[in-house]
Amino acid sequence: MNHNNQMNLQNASEVNNESDQAAIQKNEAREEMLSRVLTTDAKERLGRIALVKAEKAKQVGDMLIQMASRGQIARKVTEDELKDLLEKITGSNNQTKIVYNRKNIDSSDEDEYDL
Repeated sequence: MNHNNQMNLQNASEVNNESDQAAIQKNEAREEMLSRVLTTDAKERLGRIALVKAEKAKQVGDMLIQMASRGQIARKVTEDELKDLLEKITGSNNQTKIVYNRKNIDSSDEDEYDL
């Protein structure tokens, strides 16, 4: 490899490392903020939810951080309060709907099976 290619690879590697470090720092700041907002039990529950539904846990975490930054949270959120918040989010987003598809039987089809 010539010198220019080596420099380009090194620069690309440094950019990746910097972006990785920025992402790690952002994640650490997020976790620190959640630790300040949630009780230990609530934080554990959010962690368990993240194992199953990472997007929902991220959504709830983001909502809690926004509420805290606006001053809407006066004390640490308990596990029961977290459950209530999850129910509100789940209820508004996901409503189970069951649709039955029934086959129409023609009267002529019924005649074919009469013996």
